[in-house]
Amino acid sequence: MLPGNRLIVAFFTDFDLHDFSTQGREILWKDQLTQSRLTRERLGTAELHGSLRVVSAASTILSDVVGDGWLAVGDAACTIDPLSSQGISQAISSGMDAAQTILDRKSDESAKRYSYVVKQRYREHLR
Repeated sequence: MLPGNRLIVAFFTDFDLHDFSTQGREILWKDQLTQSRLTRERLGTAELHGSLRVVSAASTILSDVVGDGWLAVGDAACTIDPLSSQGISQAISSGMDAAQTILDRKSDESAKRYSYVVKQRYREHLR
């Protein structure tokens, strides 16, 4: 539960399988909620506040994960498919690598190595 006795409910699907126009989203939401007994029961008589949103959950990576005086870490560097549950371990590994990079006195060399590691992990995930 969120403050104010609220919930966030999400439905994951492929974008090309459904009509995501405003009307299409509402129809899809109602249909999926009707089919989902446990979620429907948990929501009870809850009302929708705001509009239904469609958000991409695609894997992405920044073109540059390092710059002059900064490092992108975790999801700021790259996002890993949320359904695979690999994003959490990737973010932790990225944070540890970034900390080591910051502590390393050879900052340019370390930053290049950090960038390579982040990009290599991302390529491995896509493969």
